[in-house]
Amino acid sequence: MNDDEARADRESMRKQEEELIRHRMSLLPIIKQEIQHYLKLSQTSRQSANLQKSLFILEQLPSIPEDSKEDIAKIVSPVFGKFERAKSNARVEILAIRTNRELGINDWNVGKQVIRNTKGLKTGDFEVINLWASNIIPDTHWLTFQLPARITVVHSPSNYRIAFGLGTSIDDFSTSIVQVELPTTWTDPLIKSLRHLDLFSIPDERRLSLNGIFYELYTRSGASQSLIEFLNPEITESESLAEIESTLFSIAEMVINEKGQQPEKDFLSIWQKCLVKSKNA
Repeated sequence: MNDDEARADRESMRKQEEELIRHRMSLLPIIKQEIQHYLKLSQTSRQSANLQKSLFILEQLPSIPEDSKEDIAKIVSPVFGKFERAKSNARVEILAIRTNRELGINDWNVGKQVIRNTKGLKTGDFEVINLWASNIIPDTHWLTFQLPARITVVHSPSNYRIAFGLGTSIDDFSTSIVQVELPTTWTDPLIKSLRHLDLFSIPDERRLSLNGIFYELYTRSGASQSLIEFLNPEITESESLAEIESTLFSIAEMVINEKGQQPEKDFLSIWQKCLVKSKNA
């Protein structure tokens, strides 16, 4: 490649970067509006705090006039990373709220749950014995695996309600949510996995890696509530965490095989490769 070709290539890359930044930043007003909306629907103080933090960061960012002739990449690039991280963090919480609400969960509690329509009017209710959920959050450096997923399982006296939610757009908060209902005779495999949990696994520091999947696992019953956070088990070499990871995958696979469309199937395929890598690396 000669000097002229190299300059042309750099100019083409610069224009592509500018177009990407312009497009993403043009969605900033809509994104802030969405976060403000879901702040009102937050189901836990943690969700509320995370959404407020993302909104605060986004409100500090500069807007870009559509007719601006300035070097957009030069102006915005220093804060573009903050924009993407804040949006990514908010996406996880909004996906959680949407997935829970798809199952009729309006707050993270056991007992009676009131089912409401899109206008907020009561359409029914049901009893919750216990429930749990897991956010599956890929490392954003994995370009083919950036969007989060969510599994929520609700145990009621008459059935188990299970939903798998997936973020479907890097640009905004679009989601795809599928759900199934199982009879009370179904045995929740996560209960068994949690009985084997070792919270004090000692990681081999030489195996630490920035690549991986981050899990948030929330449980709620009449006796207790908990939050367990962990990276993919290849980092800690924890057999009990690997069992939980495998269990989460198996439940997601069950739902997706029955109701999932192509986006869910694609996510499952990539996730499965990560699991195989973590166990056989």
